[in-house]
Amino acid sequence: MKKIYLPFLILITSACSSLFMSDNEEKIMNTCKAGNWYEVGKTEGEEGNKNNYSQYVQNCASHKVTPSKVDFEKGYTDGIGQYCTPQNSQHLGAMGVSLKNNCPAKLHNSLEKSHIEGLKKYCNRSNGYGLGESGKEINNNCSKDLEGDFFEGYIQGKKAFEQKRLVEQTQEIIKDQIKASQENQIFDRKQEILRRANYKHQSCRANFECEIKDSCEQHKCSKTGMSCTFNSDCSLKGSCESSTCSY
Repeated sequence: MKKIYLPFLILITSACSSLFMSDNEEKIMNTCKAGNWYEVGKTEGEEGNKNNYSQYVQNCASHKVTPSKVDFEKGYTDGIGQYCTPQNSQHLGAMGVSLKNNCPAKLHNSLEKSHIEGLKKYCNRSNGYGLGESGKEINNNCSKDLEGDFFEGYIQGKKAFEQKRLVEQTQEIIKDQIKASQENQIFDRKQEILRRANYKHQSCRANFECEIKDSCEQHKCSKTGMSCTFNSDCSLKGSCESSTCSY
């Protein structure tokens, strides 16, 4: 009997493991099983990351996959070659992005100069304002002779962001208060309906005898004011307990 159920138990265990797998673990598993190591290495290089082939070996070991070092290294070489160019370095600077220190040492000075040229385009009041208005934290990429205007713009943008957030929070509070008020009104109306009709003491034999009908008119229940689509949405349902309706 154990041999018959063993495959089934393995399948269930595997399914449960996949269910509780984190997004990062699932991404690692998919990368390992895809086996496109040239593209993986190239992507790492294009993003300016260090050569972390050994990390992929470690991550894929649990999936019984050994990354191709030849393909990864070739892809990484091509990718880092695209990252470590004066054009890309200047582009990163113009976007306010730091230059990662993973390029060959002989290129460091030329890339640094290109990056500074890009930062001159980025480090202005307008971009500082945009960064602050987005709610992001200020970076320290701008040099001292450029950071003044950039920082002042950031402060103004940050104020605008905080004001906008305050308005949104206030609107949410008001919205919650209105909703709570409407719910209280609906509850009061329900209680008034029950009180006037004396339904709480109505005799019954089944739950359906305790249902109070209402009609849906222009998406509002005529008696309680609740939102509705059909008449059935407006029914006040009770239960028959000890031959008496209870709500």
